[in-house]
Amino acid sequence: MRTKLLASITLLAAVVTTLAGVSTWSAFSGSTADVGNTFAAGTVAISDNDGGSAMFAFTGMRPGDTDAKCLTVTYTGTLPSLVRLHGATTGSGLDQYVDMEITRGTISSGAYPSCTGFAADGTDWIGQGAGVIYRGTLAAFGDDWAAGTADPKAAVPEAWTTGEVHAYKVQLTLQDNQSAMGKSFSQTLTWEARNTTAYSQVVMSDGPVGYWKLDEAAGTTAADSAGANPGTYANGTLVGQSSGVKDGGYAASSTPATTTSTSVTCSASRGTCRSRSSSGSSATRPTRASTGSSRARSTSSAPWTGPAGCCTSAPTAT
Repeated sequence: MRTKLLASITLLAAVVTTLAGVSTWSAFSGSTADVGNTFAAGTVAISDNDGGSAMFAFTGMRPGDTDAKCLTVTYTGTLPSLVRLHGATTGSGLDQYVDMEITRGTISSGAYPSCTGFAADGTDWIGQGAGVIYRGTLAAFGDDWAAGTADPKAAVPEAWTTGEVHAYKVQLTLQDNQSAMGKSFSQTLTWEARNTTAYSQVVMSDGPVGYWKLDEAAGTTAADSAGANPGTYANGTLVGQSSGVKDGGYAASSTPATTTSTSVTCSASRGTCRSRSSSGSSATRPTRASTGSSRARSTSSAPWTGPAGCCTSAPTAT
């Protein structure tokens, strides 16, 4: 009996050992997979139709000389982006005596840099007239992104989207200021795009009739960021609460940025002025044959004075 018991114990141990060995070498398993994942970075791309040529090339400017040229800017990037205008200036200081007006709109015909068919936006963006987005001297025009002129859209700057196109009319006028005589400047006008993550700017890119951000910190009025139709909070609505909307403010942006630009070169005249016509009316004359555009000449009665060989009478239309 004792012998049989020992044998049984030995057999049991052998069975246990065998089972343990089996569990070490095999296991049940299962799996699933999500295949074909792809990732691609978005793009920021902006261009104009200047073909690499300067928009202006003034020489011998006189008080009141003015000219206007147009170009078209196109956004082809895939990421909604903000656009700002700025320009770096070099030269001997004429930029402080040159007034610049930039008007945004559309253009239906005419080759660069002609303004034939240009129509200004209907909106008075900055209180200076329909479509005007900048009016001031060249010296005061922003030199970089931080100081640049934002492409406008009511209370919130617009985010440009793929295929968006705008035309811009740039008008330069030389002030009637004795200190401008003999000076010059060179200017590069740049349209710079930077992608935005601000939800409000992307919404505005669709041109909504009304847009209520509902981001008031206090009060009962919900401002309309796109139009003039404010709403009213009622029934104890709480304002000033944290939001899940990713809107980092009007200046949200990231690099890299892309730009498009055009050039301007001008110098003031030291030549002798012609006598003014008796009618005092202005006229136009063609500029370089390559542009086919015209340049208006002022008939201001205020002369520039200076030493022999410089203007001593009022400039005239030529």
